[in-house]
Amino acid sequence: MKNQKTTLAILLGCVLAVTAVVGGVAWNRTRKDMKDETDNYISLEESTEEFLWHVPTQEEPKTPEVTIDTEEATKESQSFLEVPETEKEPEEPVEPEKEVPVAMEQALALNFSVDTRMQWPLAGEVIKEFSMDHTVYFPTLKQYKVSRSILLGCEAGTTVCAAANGLVTEVGTDEEIGRYVKMDLGNGYALTYGQLADVAVAPNQYVTAGMDIGILSTPTIYYVVEGDNLYFEMTK
Repeated sequence: MKNQKTTLAILLGCVLAVTAVVGGVAWNRTRKDMKDETDNYISLEESTEEFLWHVPTQEEPKTPEVTIDTEEATKESQSFLEVPETEKEPEEPVEPEKEVPVAMEQALALNFSVDTRMQWPLAGEVIKEFSMDHTVYFPTLKQYKVSRSILLGCEAGTTVCAAANGLVTEVGTDEEIGRYVKMDLGNGYALTYGQLADVAVAPNQYVTAGMDIGILSTPTIYYVVEGDNLYFEMTK
């Protein structure tokens, strides 16, 4: 009986020893497997990080350098800002200034005096005298009145010339004396030629004695009875 218990104890000890050995081997193997898995996990994580952070980037294409010609750019800008000819407001035509004939003697033209001799503006007879002191009779008007001019009778169409050097100051039309020309002779003297047609001079034009200024017209209704005549008046 005693021997049997001893034998059972020995067998139990052997079983425990074998179990311990087997359990140790299994534990070591399990630890190794776990270590390998952990190492693999760490290796995979490092590989992933390396992949994420060290992936070579594609080289960006270089932008070609552009050289700007500043002078050409300025010209283009100016041409862009310029208003096309079709959009510009049409400019009003400017009339060229008329050339005013200037007499060669214009330096002496405006120096008339009581000693200056005039020439006849046309070849005709005096049909009405100058009279400011007393009245004279006017047949057409059938009345007496003062006469501020002389009337030179001549056929209509006769050329009328300047009686003295002067400057044309006015060209116009009057009910009584018809078409007329006024000239400044200088020193306050002036001449008026009335009952003209086809006036050949213009304001601000210098004329010399003997120069054509127009032709004689038919008389106005104020001088019908007197007949064709030149109204010739001097004032000071």
